[in-house]
Amino acid sequence: MNPYSRQLDRQAKRLIAGASSHRIPESAMKIITNVLRTIADQLDFPVYTLLTAKNGGWLKITLSNRNFPEQEKQVVYAYPSYEIAQIEANKLLELQPYCQEIGTIDLLFQLLALTEIDSLIFLNQSRSGKEINRNELYNLCQKQLQSPTYLA
Repeated sequence: MNPYSRQLDRQAKRLIAGASSHRIPESAMKIITNVLRTIADQLDFPVYTLLTAKNGGWLKITLSNRNFPEQEKQVVYAYPSYEIAQIEANKLLELQPYCQEIGTIDLLFQLLALTEIDSLIFLNQSRSGKEINRNELYNLCQKQLQSPTYLA
């Protein structure tokens, strides 16, 4: 069992309660939230910190494949603590980034809508991480929404 289950449960309930503000039927939001919760259970923390620009947008990093430099993707790093994110922000003074703490389930939900981001990389204390691909997450949600077991 995830040691942060209660925090993740609260995040999921808030997301479901706000379904109408996202113009999503509550039944569909419950399905989406179940998918997000399953993924959040596999991550290390209930809250991560992102670097954001002055306009509030997430700070994106362009990564390229070493063997195929023309293959690029846009990623956002989710840091395991405010302190670690602040260290990274200090390295990027010219961009003047802000640190913003966001619940894991909320991060995953927002990722669904941000088509300009390919992946979120959830870092742990040792700076290794788990990559969540936006398209794969979106397709997983779509598959669950179309599943006959949820239509009963």
